[in-house]
Amino acid sequence: MCVFRTSCVRSYRFPHCRKACFIPRVRHIAVEPELVAPHWQLFIVMPHEVEFWQGAEDRRHHRLLYRREKAGWQRENLWP
Repeated sequence: MCVFRTSCVRSYRFPHCRKACFIPRVRHIAVEPELVAPHWQLFIVMPHEVEFWQGAEDRRHHRLLYRREKAGWQRENLWP
């Protein structure tokens, strides 16, 4: 049961549930669409590049760049 129009589909503070948990929530919203605030929107982000930093105490951080190419994601190590 959803309270105060919180997200009924996904509980963001918890690990992702399996389909057995997720599908009934989606069906519940289909039956009662007023549970979702009318101004909520869905955005899909499709990045071409993603950079990750892993900090190090000596400040020589590990930086990884993932770049989308036709063959899939390519990984590069970048300078600290």
